[in-house]
Amino acid sequence: LHVAGKFNAIDGMNIPAGLAIYDHNSGHLVAHPGGGLTMMNGTQDGVGTALQLDEESGVLYVMGSFERLTATSELCAGIAAYEIEANHWTCLADAAHSVLPTGGGNMLLTPFGLMVAGKTTSTTTWPDSKRPYTIALLKATPKTKTLISKDRDNLGSDGSGNSSGTKEGTAPRHDFNWSWLPGFDGWMEPLHTLSNGFGDFENVVFIGGDNLVAKWYYEEVTEPLSGNNDLKHTTFGNRKLTSSPTLKRAVCVSLSEGHVRGSIMAISQMNPPEEVPDNISPRPSVVGYTIVIYCVTLGALFGMFLALMCNRNLTSTILSFIFERDAHMKGISLDTLTYSAVENTNVAEAYQRAMRTRFVQHPHLLTLIDPQEIILHRIIGEGTFGRVWSAKWRSSSVAVKEFVFAQAAVAGKSSMKNEIIEEIIGEAGMMAILRQPNVLQLFGCSLTAQAIWIVSELCSLGSLRQLLDDQERELPLIMRTSLALQVAEGMVYLHTQDPPIIHRDLKSHNILCHETYTETDTESPPKQKSIKKEKKGSRDKHKSGDLTCSNGSASSRPPGSPLGEKVTSESTIVAKIGDWGSARATLAGSRTMTHGVGTACWLAPEVIKHARSSKFSDVYGFGIVLWELATREEVYQGLESTQIIAKVANDNLRPPIPDGCPWTHIMTQCWKENPEERLSFEEIVIELNKIKETLSEDGGSKGSTSWNRPYSSYQQNVS
Repeated sequence: LHVAGKFNAIDGMNIPAGLAIYDHNSGHLVAHPGGGLTMMNGTQDGVGTALQLDEESGVLYVMGSFERLTATSELCAGIAAYEIEANHWTCLADAAHSVLPTGGGNMLLTPFGLMVAGKTTSTTTWPDSKRPYTIALLKATPKTKTLISKDRDNLGSDGSGNSSGTKEGTAPRHDFNWSWLPGFDGWMEPLHTLSNGFGDFENVVFIGGDNLVAKWYYEEVTEPLSGNNDLKHTTFGNRKLTSSPTLKRAVCVSLSEGHVRGSIMAISQMNPPEEVPDNISPRPSVVGYTIVIYCVTLGALFGMFLALMCNRNLTSTILSFIFERDAHMKGISLDTLTYSAVENTNVAEAYQRAMRTRFVQHPHLLTLIDPQEIILHRIIGEGTFGRVWSAKWRSSSVAVKEFVFAQAAVAGKSSMKNEIIEEIIGEAGMMAILRQPNVLQLFGCSLTAQAIWIVSELCSLGSLRQLLDDQERELPLIMRTSLALQVAEGMVYLHTQDPPIIHRDLKSHNILCHETYTETDTESPPKQKSIKKEKKGSRDKHKSGDLTCSNGSASSRPPGSPLGEKVTSESTIVAKIGDWGSARATLAGSRTMTHGVGTACWLAPEVIKHARSSKFSDVYGFGIVLWELATREEVYQGLESTQIIAKVANDNLRPPIPDGCPWTHIMTQCWKENPEERLSFEEIVIELNKIKETLSEDGGSKGSTSWNRPYSSYQQNVS
């Protein structure tokens, strides 16, 4: 059983990311023998989105979001083949036949080869630019034993015994060749699914997409013989077909002409039941009597219900009990959204409009979650938008952002219903396209008759503002430096997208913190430290910005370890950038202040004056966050929002600079009046890394020092 997805650990043990296999001997999932998947930067994990296994030839096809194979360190963009017996990887990325799939259903192994559906790129040989969505066909041809022997002899010519595509000196056993699917002329809109037919539709491939259901197959075409009665020949797969009156021709027939409107995401064939011959009478049974009994019982229950409804006294008593009980309950029930309120809202269309508004070129497919699969636990945050719950979805602990105001507006058939839904789906869409350890991970969105929710990963410590306000928790200087570095690395990732993504509301309340614990073995018991609160978390490994510190040791000993070894629990705090309601790609421009983008304390002067957001306005907000990390205080205490906005815009108001703060030079450059004079996040990462190295050499001797300054310096200006 081969497994692909977004993971890098099994049972607490790190493995190469993206791929795993089931081991029959141990009964557990283990690391894949072919290694894993990464991005261009080897520290960033890749994701496997689809697998197809050709058991006959022993080839595993892997598709996903990755740029490198860990086993070979070979660059490979998104699709590769692993020959199991030869233990050999072959990168299948071909610029001439490159397509961009919309999901895992776009790759299918068929009797004719591997089919991959998607949108063509500018480097392909596809001839029809008006129909850019098409299907590429990959055929694997076995090599002869002679060719395999020659390839094996050529291996290790450098003396190492390995080639760039092998792990243990084995040779590839197949040749892989791309072509365009014959008989398919392409489509104007995205393709989402491919499915093999069976039974009467054997050797048929069904194709589904936006406003499309079609079937592709080979048909026999009769052609007259030539004058000299030469036989006609055609090639089909690896076989040469010979026929005098007929040829094989690939055709694609649309099954949805004028009938299907919308996105076809999955196709499944159903065989109708066999008809019973007329000469065979059905065997007598009790089915007829059972139906009669059910009908009589249902009629009796319906009569009792009508009798109760006609009794006004009893009806009023029941209704008063229900409504009095609901009057004591806070919030809006899941039934507030009736089906009629959202029946005309197409989630896929709203998602596409929201992404076009944000100028996102190639949005990922947004996962829709059934709210009945989610178990809400408790409210962990509230705001003007609604509430945030800690919850359980399937086996994962998640955070559920519930849009209470939006639910009421949609249920009440507000005139802004479509705009509200697009805004919520837009926030989920921005999260869905981002994959980075310091960016909050989206699991899905729920927009149905029951709820309007965004489901994301749960951060155990809440926001950075909550962490700084927790006076019982010590935050050493090196830890706060690490948190600042992680946020800066996350912002570098956002600003280097194409086009760059501007957060537009970067503040300590929108930076979430998660604490994880990792068990490590030590030869002697470390010094015990008190643990104020035990938290469960993931065992993810992150970039160099993460901070790890010992929190004590466990009493148990791992099986097979020496008696002197102890298990030590180490905690790691990871910062993640969240709240994407205001985020935009740079081509989208900026919205006006009436939309409430940004909070007063973190708004850059140019945003207040001209409502123009840019990379530099994100840098300004980060400068204020650096001040909060240095002092653990709330910025501009004692001032009203109107005072802050007026003085930042007109009087160059900034927080007082803490004495002795190691990142003072970074902080002051971040909030310079002229945006062009501010640092970029790439430069900030370099400077913070230097500070972190210096603190590490000093052993973090400054501990939890903060540089608090009285607020009289700007309070006097207000008076």
